[in-house]
Amino acid sequence: FYAYMTNMILTNPEFSNQINVTKDSFLGMFMLMPQEMQQQIVGKILEAATSTTQGSMAVEILFENISDQKKTIKITKENFVELMPILEPMYIIGALGIPEGFEFNGTTLPASPGLVDFAGDTVMSQIYAGMTESFKQMTVTKEIFLTLLSTMKADDKDFIMIEDALYNMAPQTDATLDSTLKELGDAQKASPASINFYAKDFASKENIEQFISDYNGTVEEDDKIEYTDVIGILMSSVSIIIDVISYVLIAFVSISLVVSSIMIGIITNISVLERTKEIGILRAIGASKKDISRVFNAETFIIGLAAGILGILTTLLLCIPVNAIIQVLTGFENIKAVLPPLAALILVIISMGLTIIAGLIPSKKASKKDPVEALRTE
Repeated sequence: FYAYMTNMILTNPEFSNQINVTKDSFLGMFMLMPQEMQQQIVGKILEAATSTTQGSMAVEILFENISDQKKTIKITKENFVELMPILEPMYIIGALGIPEGFEFNGTTLPASPGLVDFAGDTVMSQIYAGMTESFKQMTVTKEIFLTLLSTMKADDKDFIMIEDALYNMAPQTDATLDSTLKELGDAQKASPASINFYAKDFASKENIEQFISDYNGTVEEDDKIEYTDVIGILMSSVSIIIDVISYVLIAFVSISLVVSSIMIGIITNISVLERTKEIGILRAIGASKKDISRVFNAETFIIGLAAGILGILTTLLLCIPVNAIIQVLTGFENIKAVLPPLAALILVIISMGLTIIAGLIPSKKASKKDPVEALRTE
């Protein structure tokens, strides 16, 4: 469309003659022009504004006020044109003068006099004419198009021509009122867009899901009900988080069990070294190698059993203060930490199994000791 507008301005004089820069549209069109052209225009306006003593004094006061606002740069009538490339647009707009009702970046600025008012109507008319001719040679963009619209009248035939062009270039679709309302989510009680079900418990939720699933199995693809189980999604997310935490805790516990097993093996090995003489005596009175192994295996078995039972008792005792703290923090009496009997039994068996495994090597080492060498050891 902008290419169409550019071509209309370049090839249709009747249309391009509607473009006319005036005092009201000057500032908006000025801000759309190339930087070099802006500097040239401001230079001419500044020269005309300072051509009289009264105008020169007014311009000097104007730039003093702008410099007070800018603070970091001293702006004068001598350096204003050169400083334009590094100045914010607001300072340039303020220097030129703000007409009544002028909007910049969506904000209506208060009216204030400026260089345009000091330059005189004759000079400004020439500048308006030059800007008009420049605009007729520019490629139309969104900003230029909107500015051009502000210069046209609603009843102008060329304005109507733009409306027709926009309508003809609009994409043609098969959309109807009903299809558009449906796309936007419009619904009535007889034909709802969606229905929310609030189950009283998890059993009811599962019944609803089963009902929808059974219904979808009896209809065509287009008539199937699409549903989202919000509670199911939330519970799934919570379950994933709990599983991740559980896996991390299991990893830490596994590390502690491995370290404990190593320590039990070391302690059993030390016990074998300290009781070498006893091993020699047992072998001298007729004990076999298997009997020696059984002695140390029995000890590790007893250590594992005692450790497991002690751990279970400690856990049961800790559940009492832990449950009290949970109830105080959450306010729910049904949330309790418990240790199931089966889990307790499994933990004791694991404890015994780990200690027995840890003591196998030291007990095997004890059974292989020579009786004579063992009796000589003190």
